[in-house]
Amino acid sequence: MVVYIKGQSGEIYASPVFAEIGKGWNIKSVVLNEAGDCLILLPVLKKGFKYIRNNYFYIDETVQDGWVKSRRISGFPEIIKNKALLKQLKRGKAVSIDGLNIINEYNLPLPVITKFEVKTEQDVSTFDTVCWGLHDAYIEKIDRIDNDLIVNFDTNWEKHIIITFHNVTEAFGLDNIACILDSTFKIEANRITWEVTSGFDSSWNGLDERQVYIVAEKITWELLID
Repeated sequence: MVVYIKGQSGEIYASPVFAEIGKGWNIKSVVLNEAGDCLILLPVLKKGFKYIRNNYFYIDETVQDGWVKSRRISGFPEIIKNKALLKQLKRGKAVSIDGLNIINEYNLPLPVITKFEVKTEQDVSTFDTVCWGLHDAYIEKIDRIDNDLIVNFDTNWEKHIIITFHNVTEAFGLDNIACILDSTFKIEANRITWEVTSGFDSSWNGLDERQVYIVAEKITWELLID
């Protein structure tokens, strides 16, 4: 698993997930610090007096070989069986990565990739992991350049998604979306379709199937984290 984290500098960096404690929105992950020389225990949510924000975002939820899953704590044995290391992390301490073999499984530092193309089912899976199918997103702006559509989506989960539909052959219903609940891609020979499968129109009526879709020759997208 790989997450993107906004460091104290304000820059985004990437880190493998070495272990997870808890479940759902209460989960905490063992990840690298911004300098990349220590492990820290980071809760998925940052809770303030008047706000709740994300500390990190999953970019890849694939579980690597050797990962052990259990009810209380999951992760690589070198981490989850090291009681002294976990004790320090739970106390809010940063623990040096020196001597940890699991670090050698990754070519660090991991790159922060923010521009993608949808060509395969794995690309669709990546989009769903990062963008949650555009759940609770709305269209902020639409630009039309020649035969391309550039659609800016805003969300309430601290991300902007910009999707470019290259050489559009069909487009229907874009100007009538109030809120997207879910969307999907269908990959075919020489074309790809993006469709809103659940959401609301401008009158806040539920969208039916095939009410909003775009068919294009190629689809690329960009991730912007607030």
